[in-house]
Amino acid sequence: MGDVIAATVSSPRKSPKTLLQEWAQAAHHPLPLYRTLDVSGPEHRRGFVVEVEVAGNVAQGTGASKRAAEEAAAAKLMELVTQ
Repeated sequence: MGDVIAATVSSPRKSPKTLLQEWAQAAHHPLPLYRTLDVSGPEHRRGFVVEVEVAGNVAQGTGASKRAAEEAAAAKLMELVTQ
């Protein structure tokens, strides 16, 4: 499984969400589950907090858009599961 993780992490063109999904599929885990935990700020300057979970591993990310927060959460979870 180490080869799968190394190949998944070493791909520079893929987004963290894509890398996390590919890792989960390669490891035969369920697909990542994203949950929006908080939306704050005025409409023109929102802040999002998103949590992602795969196989009992959980990470949170923040961003100015829901997508950015999801990418940040996925990147943190990839760091966690590849250590």
